[in-house]
Amino acid sequence: GAMENKSLNIFNSKLVLASPETATDGDYGAILGVIGHEYFHNWTGNRVTCRDWFQLSLKEGLTVFRDQEFSSDMGSRTVKRIADVSRLRNYQFPQGAEVVRMYKTLLGSTGFRKAAEAMRRGEAPLQRLAFAKFTEANASIAFAVASGASGTSTA
Repeated sequence: GAMENKSLNIFNSKLVLASPETATDGDYGAILGVIGHEYFHNWTGNRVTCRDWFQLSLKEGLTVFRDQEFSSDMGSRTVKRIADVSRLRNYQFPQGAEVVRMYKTLLGSTGFRKAAEAMRRGEAPLQRLAFAKFTEANASIAFAVASGASGTSTA
């Protein structure tokens, strides 16, 4: 439906334009989701990217998690969560989002937000990762350190 590039997002017109006379709630939800997803790629995909294609689930997973949270905030969190889980086995990206959701569960909302904000701003210890190659291994370390967690038991 769309492709993010640094400073330019390209969209299928169906996922940007909607007519109130013909568009369904599902159409509006798809528009909200794809625009949010591509916007969030500015921080998870352009600023911090994966080392290689084997790390794709991390990059897409973090972005999908963020667009799922955004869409949940804009509508019904419960309905959105059920829809997300029902598609879980069909796609790699939602599976990556579940890994990110586990980080949030382990770090708690405050710790996760602190780590995500540090990542977004490129703060220490994440500044060395800005425009660098991100892996699943250094993601777990970065989340733990940036959130203030010890890196072991963070519950």
